[in-house]
Amino acid sequence: MFLPISISIESPIIIFGYGSVGIRKASLLVDLGFPVIALDSKEKEGNSSNDNLSLIKTFINSTNFVDFLKRKPPLVIVALGSDDHLSTEIANYCKNHGILVNVVDKPNISSVIFSSILKSGDLCISISTQGTCPFYTKQLRKELDPFVKTKSKWLHVLAKLRKKSKDPKKELNRIYENQDFQLMLKRGNFNDALLLGSEMLISDVK
Repeated sequence: MFLPISISIESPIIIFGYGSVGIRKASLLVDLGFPVIALDSKEKEGNSSNDNLSLIKTFINSTNFVDFLKRKPPLVIVALGSDDHLSTEIANYCKNHGILVNVVDKPNISSVIFSSILKSGDLCISISTQGTCPFYTKQLRKELDPFVKTKSKWLHVLAKLRKKSKDPKKELNRIYENQDFQLMLKRGNFNDALLLGSEMLISDVK
């Protein structure tokens, strides 16, 4: 059973394997602002066009993978394709040394699985099927994308009101339940919604 949580990461994330799946994982993490070190025997050593991504050319085996984990990275991703034996070795090492590990398509030996992420502005939603059907996770992400983009605009208004409020929990609840406020948000009249919410905050002070 996996617990959906958000964690803060500052140290580089290690990715073993930089094939199509490794590239996809690295791109996701780099786009979110995380530093990544990717290792693969076929990749040219050096830095990519993104400062957060470092590429190292090396042959990964049962003996040398430990060398890259001595600094105890916050997260390890194993994307070695059909090399089940090495993937299992890396996963076991990480678990025994308190390192979070994700082995692609093998939730049974992973301590972490990747949710599908929907992000628009400050609104971030993760979707997971607990590893049972990644295909549906991707489909659901596509279906929810327009919804999240719209709600992100709602969040922008509410976040501004929250900064003005002295009692956010109480006051935002009253504003959000106001029918006129809701109608303005649904119609995309965000400036009007912000103005109405601000006026309601002022009336609360009086």
